[in-house]
Amino acid sequence: MVHIAGEADLLLDSQPQSPRVTEEVRAERVAQRRAVLADVLSDGGGAEVARRMLTKNEWHDDAPGTCPPSPLFGVLDELTGHDATRDVSVLVLGTRQDPAHPLDTEPIARVLVDVLGHLAAGNATCPVERATVVLLAKGLDEKGVVAAVTDHLEPAPRYRQALLTWGSGATGIAMGVLTALSRAGLRWQLVPTSKPGRYPIIDPLDDLDADPVAGVLVRWRLFAALEAAATADPPTVRLGDAARDLVGRAAQRHRDGLAVRDCASLRAVVADAVVRRDGTASMAVRRYVTSRYEELLDIDRADHPGAEDLLRRAERTLCDEEGRAYVTLGPMLGWVARMRDEDPAVRASIGLPSHTWLCSPEVQALRKIGNGSHCLKPPAPGESGTIGAYLRRYDVDGTGWREAGLPEPAVTPADTVLAVWPAGTGDRPEGRRDRTGPPGEPAAGTDRRHSETVGEQLMAGLPGVVTAHLDEAPNIRIRAVVFGTEGSYPNAELDVQAVRSGLARTEGRPRGGRRRSGGRIRGEAWAEPVQGKVPDLAAVERAIEARITPGTGALLLVPTGGKPIVLALLRAMRRIGARHGIPLFVREMAIPKTAGAYSDVHLWPALTGGDLPLLHAARASLHNLELDVAWRLLAASAIGSGVADETRRLADAFASRQPLTDGDQGTGWGRGMIAERLELVDDALGHVTSPEARIRLLVLAADAMEASVKAGWRGDTGSSASCWKPRRGPMISTSPGRRGCCCC
Repeated sequence: MVHIAGEADLLLDSQPQSPRVTEEVRAERVAQRRAVLADVLSDGGGAEVARRMLTKNEWHDDAPGTCPPSPLFGVLDELTGHDATRDVSVLVLGTRQDPAHPLDTEPIARVLVDVLGHLAAGNATCPVERATVVLLAKGLDEKGVVAAVTDHLEPAPRYRQALLTWGSGATGIAMGVLTALSRAGLRWQLVPTSKPGRYPIIDPLDDLDADPVAGVLVRWRLFAALEAAATADPPTVRLGDAARDLVGRAAQRHRDGLAVRDCASLRAVVADAVVRRDGTASMAVRRYVTSRYEELLDIDRADHPGAEDLLRRAERTLCDEEGRAYVTLGPMLGWVARMRDEDPAVRASIGLPSHTWLCSPEVQALRKIGNGSHCLKPPAPGESGTIGAYLRRYDVDGTGWREAGLPEPAVTPADTVLAVWPAGTGDRPEGRRDRTGPPGEPAAGTDRRHSETVGEQLMAGLPGVVTAHLDEAPNIRIRAVVFGTEGSYPNAELDVQAVRSGLARTEGRPRGGRRRSGGRIRGEAWAEPVQGKVPDLAAVERAIEARITPGTGALLLVPTGGKPIVLALLRAMRRIGARHGIPLFVREMAIPKTAGAYSDVHLWPALTGGDLPLLHAARASLHNLELDVAWRLLAASAIGSGVADETRRLADAFASRQPLTDGDQGTGWGRGMIAERLELVDDALGHVTSPEARIRLLVLAADAMEASVKAGWRGDTGSSASCWKPRRGPMISTSPGRRGCCCC
């Protein structure tokens, strides 16, 4: 249990109404009560007396106080009623600033720990096994808190779970504690202490209608991995009958895709490749273009028996004219387009669905995806959007996923961040409608860090850790939900305006310290009213979840505002992220020391203590060299950011996406590491058995080689839309008479 010490722990009012009660007066009252507790503890049997003073308010002074019990001891009494075992470690956080502040809470933390130590030694019903002071001396912002709590957790025994008292201390300190607990892989719960005598234990992940692991695996279309986890003995993922049936059918479609080659199954394989941004999409793309053409041609021949197979005709013609042993799909499609008015068979096919398919925008998009994949280039947003819209027309499950409590599988890569925050209540000069100067710029002499609203900060540039999960998509969307109370709702509406008008203001204007996405940021936003002092959690959750779209790839919580609204947003966002398999990022509250830089954001994995299925899926992705999928699965787990970061670096290096140094041109990690990349493929071949999986890895080997040559040859990092071609003569030749790379 983690508790942030404060004056309320000594039953002192930390918000006195009288202006005569200065910080020095408050500090003197704290010192007096600490001295009384120290005297009581020095007597034999004084621990129970000290406990009554903290829980029954048995003080004999005239200091204005709060209602008993002391928050820390009230929560411990609640735990004693639930579980009398001695297995609770208590961390009491105290502050020591430099220079010292009269209201630093280290002295309060130490006297609380002293009382707990005496109680644990002489009271068999006390649930406390050990109590420790965690000193916040490196700063009160989240970074300092995370460092201090992490320093304690690393050498400590492995805890089963964590509780954080929610009420005393700054909200930023509490958020730092939760970040440290999330990084440590501990499933945490909250205990609000604002109402003395009522200490409910809140777990945001309680009562979810689906296993959080399922949402992550469905999001990445890893149906085979989810099916294996759900049917294991014992199952490692909980699925209802309807969900298990849906997942089984989806996994079978993927297995059938390249083996049976029916169009319905191939569409599933194409969607898998596009969503996972798989560098070997060329194989699935080619199969689908030809299979769909053959399917439509068979239908056409029912009414037009003489309709000719244009792809076979193109292949025969090109092989005869150019002396090739075979022709790839691209030249065949080009021949069909060129011969529209010249070849009689092509002219006769115009207007037939099979010919229309070959000339359609969808085939052109699939062709570009296939060409790019030859250099392990992921699908571009334009092509992904075209194919996604096409695939949605062939949805076979209807509302089944939603009815089964699972997110609907995506058919395009995510490009949207859903950001949520509460509006402030102050008279913010940055939000006035009568402000002068360029939009997004603070008034003269104003520090930008204080002058920008949250909406303006986000529209000026999303943090790099968030955009990384969207693969730095060139046109990232922000959907924002801003909550406003009766006093802050006008400011919420101003923040909404900032997001909606942010496109024109932020285009081409990167800010120092903020990593831009490389393109435009498009924003949509809504203001939501909050009724009463305690927000309605169900209403908050509905308002946020209604703005989730199939393209939502990240949730971002900016926890400004008071504790009640932050608690409601925290619970809602954690639940929504777990339910939909979307990573939750939490931005630090502290104003950054560097002007303009709001880049301190932390990922909070929802899957703590139950993420073994994710690790199994990540291992399978590593064996298949689906490295980008592997690092995302590891990031969604609680294994730790280090492993996920290493896997991402491996993915970038394998695909030749890392920047070159001057000495690497033509050698280095580009062409000079082709052999190492092929060794990885050779090792992966030892883990797969199906012919389709082996063919995919062989295609990956060729693609990795081309990406490696391209990056080493021209110093290109693989971002070009076209695949590599040598400047002079052939570099790779796979058949007599062919020049250029193995895909051209």
